[in-house]
Amino acid sequence: YAAGNDPDRIRSAQELEAEVTSGGCWLSHDAESRRVLRVVQLVTLRLHHWQGGKVCARIAEWSGTEQRMVRRRLQLPGKKMRPGELPHQTLRRLLQSDFQGVDYQIEEAVDENSQIHPGSYKLFTKYVTTEFSACMQANCDMRQVGSLPAPDNSIDSWQTNGVPIFINDAGAGLKVSVYTWVPEEALQAAPSSSDLEGSVVEAEFSAPRCEWKTEKSEDLIQM
Repeated sequence: YAAGNDPDRIRSAQELEAEVTSGGCWLSHDAESRRVLRVVQLVTLRLHHWQGGKVCARIAEWSGTEQRMVRRRLQLPGKKMRPGELPHQTLRRLLQSDFQGVDYQIEEAVDENSQIHPGSYKLFTKYVTTEFSACMQANCDMRQVGSLPAPDNSIDSWQTNGVPIFINDAGAGLKVSVYTWVPEEALQAAPSSSDLEGSVVEAEFSAPRCEWKTEKSEDLIQM
């Protein structure tokens, strides 16, 4: 009823209902702030480059349906946990879908934390995150498919001349994470939101899109 006759609110409410029904999130009441919270369980991967000083981060998203790329705020690779799934099972899905063909060593360290941020559906979202750490094997890298130009007026030295981008799979009709390597301090300093979020960007591709997919890639889902 709160949505009234507003089509955007009705669509948002329907999407939230579908996400709750599927187990992608649940709703909770925060007694201190008296807010309704959307709670999401995530598993993230802090993948270190073998040369040191750099970590893998999502920088954009490719839409196979719309054939376009949009910028996203810098964040670690990750996936939502499915109902009944354990964190290491979610990690396995992430590695199978986004990092096929990459040689890495999963480290012992596992970090768990929870943070509350403005999220989807105009609700504050509590992200309960389990973070795994891994390191690329020496002389290994992801498959580069092109580069992303630096944002206008960018003052970040690491992306002044653009950055290489890596896409493991470009399945038709799917939204696929686009990754790059960033200095660890740049990821730590990345804001929780950005004016560039959702803006369309023209990437320069060095590999045909039909070659983005690896032979073993499977189980790709949207974050």
